[in-house]
Amino acid sequence: MECKNWLGVVWRTLTKERIADVLFKRLSQGEILGLQTPLAFVCMRNPLSAIDSPCSINSSKQQRINQEIDKSFANSLQMTGLPELENCKGHLCPHSFLYDNPLTKILLEQFRYYTTYLQGINKSVVNLDIEANNFINLYSVPLSEVYPDVMKNLLKDKGTE
Repeated sequence: MECKNWLGVVWRTLTKERIADVLFKRLSQGEILGLQTPLAFVCMRNPLSAIDSPCSINSSKQQRINQEIDKSFANSLQMTGLPELENCKGHLCPHSFLYDNPLTKILLEQFRYYTTYLQGINKSVVNLDIEANNFINLYSVPLSEVYPDVMKNLLKDKGTE
């Protein structure tokens, strides 16, 4: 049993190192962006993509309409531009990436606060329960990917699964 656990730890460590190497190479070669968004995700979008990013699709469409540019022509010229970080879609975007860093640890602490709040208080004058649910819905999946053991315990203990 100990050997299996040790092999699992080694395998996870090697996999994480390999993924980090691949991401670093892609970042340094300009194949992907590495921009931190206001939602604490990292945008890993390919800057040469001819498809609108989820965060900029509305503004790109409006720009094409205003300038009377055909979509297929704009795509052929790669006029989609960079993502709009202030309009980040978080875990709903296929280009987003959340990893263990100081900002993500702050999110985890906020998540812990909101789950505790919802367990102890049902109603609030300030609608904090709505804010707590919104925060939990936004970050439960990506935080579970970064901190699976902590999140499993948090969600199980707080009855928010």
